Amino acid sequence: MDSSKYLSIRSIWRTSCATMKIMSRAIVLTIALLVCVPADAHPQAPVEHRLTTPAGLVATVFATVPGARAIVVGPDGAAYVSQPASGQITRLADPNHRGVAESRTVVIRGLNRPHGMAFHKGYFYVANTDGVMRMKLDASGRAIGKPEQLNHYSDGGVHWTRSIVFGIDGAMYVSIGSSCNLCTGHPDRALVMRYDENGQHGQLFAKGLRNAVGLAVHPVTREIWATVNERDNLQPNHEDLPPDALYILKAGGDYG
Repeated sequence: MDSSKYLSIRSIWRTSCATMKIMSRAIVLTIALLVCVPADAHPQAPVEHRLTTPAGLVATVFATVPGARAIVVGPDGAAYVSQPASGQITRLADPNHRGVAESRTVVIRGLNRPHGMAFHKGYFYVANTDGVMRMKLDASGRAIGKPEQLNHYSDGGVHWTRSIVFGIDGAMYVSIGSSCNLCTGHPDRALVMRYDENGQHGQLFAKGLRNAVGLAVHPVTREIWATVNERDNLQPNHEDLPPDALYILKAGGDYG
């Protein structure tokens, strides 16, 4: 549980961990699939043949990105993919709109388990496991100079991913998961923080969110939505209760 037209409206990334995220902004639709394949798995049918899609949509392989975790579409129309294990961000571009990544560029290396990404007012923001950085990008999508460290927050533990969005108020929202599968008593975990656009003046926005891996701003209402991965493998029957949930977050909300 823990984990267009976009250049064509079908895009699939096949890597080593499994997660699925659907994001839409205006006419941009990105569908990302990261398929978990055990090392000893027997050969299977191509991934696009193992998917069921709604009428009118077709899934095809867009690119293979080892260790891909999250995706954001940039203002240049390219897909930016975080690779936490290798500490880098990769840019995938399809300038001829053929439905495959024709070029890939490493945006930046040397990050600390980068996950969520966002574009805001000409900057590219990356939510590392221990804090948010931002940078300017050149025309090829590479970072210009040294990234600016904006803040630091709690890191370590089981839930290390950090997701980031900017709200209609221009503020930065970052999700910080709990430190373990089933625990309480950590006031700086299992929450969504609100910062100004420079990553300063952090305040608690919503709590009781065990692991809000998915954050998105609704394109019409502008409310912040969050997908929350709940507890795993509870005894006696390894019950996954309560079930995973989708919340529309409210300032000061307690969801746990």
